[in-house]
Amino acid sequence: MKKRLAFVVSLIFLTSLVVSVPLIKGQTVGNIIINADGSVAGTNSIQQVGNTYALKANISGNMQVQRSSIVIDGAGYSLNQGGIDLTNGIGQNPTHPTINNVTIENLYIESGGIGTNGGGNDTFYNDYIPSIQFLGDCINNNITFCSVAAISFDYGGNATITENNLTGNILVWLSFGGIADRNYWSDYLTKYPNAAEIDNSGIGNQPYVYATVQNYTQTIYCQDNHPLMKPVAIPLMGSNPLGTSTPTPAVPEFSLLVVIPLIVGILSVVVILRHRKTTSLSK
Repeated sequence: MKKRLAFVVSLIFLTSLVVSVPLIKGQTVGNIIINADGSVAGTNSIQQVGNTYALKANISGNMQVQRSSIVIDGAGYSLNQGGIDLTNGIGQNPTHPTINNVTIENLYIESGGIGTNGGGNDTFYNDYIPSIQFLGDCINNNITFCSVAAISFDYGGNATITENNLTGNILVWLSFGGIADRNYWSDYLTKYPNAAEIDNSGIGNQPYVYATVQNYTQTIYCQDNHPLMKPVAIPLMGSNPLGTSTPTPAVPEFSLLVVIPLIVGILSVVVILRHRKTTSLSK
């Protein structure tokens, strides 16, 4: 009887050790969809609170957004091996509704990009984004405090691009009515070696021409009239350049395979103790 009791106690002790160690969850891999009804498929690492979708861990895969008027908060985490698709498949099916009024903030996109088609009124804030492509008549977008390698417009326009670190090119094709101002261009001094700072303002004295648009016989120069001499201090990049946030550890998640043996062990001890008490009373 003593041996049996010792075995059960040992089992409970070992089980408690397993429970005390947090279960490590790997990155979510695959296609991630924010559905039109607001539900999320393909990952359990996005927490929805109203119209805000916040990452709880680094995730991997392509994210498809099928709902308008939402906020995607990266919370300093990374989207790896994929990008964000805001086109809603309009290229394949023009009857699909356009996606608009989407805010993407505090997100580090490792290697993918963001693509749109129509819609607009989107906001990108405090992000690292390799590329953004505006397709169709996508208008009234805002890009601020981001690090972006490349931005392209195809019939899009009316974008406001300010206070960003731009390490590549802005490609404009056919139409553009946006504003790019007070950005840091990584090749500014290479392109304009004689440029100088204006009165310690941080602004260069030579406008940065990033694209030209041919309007019949007229050439339109798209330029940043107040280019910055030094990179913008972007909060996400300054505090966490790899986008791998280390939040306060949460309460460990328990698996049923761990909890059930613990319950069985406790019940076994209770039964043994009651059996010993009954036996001793009968003597």
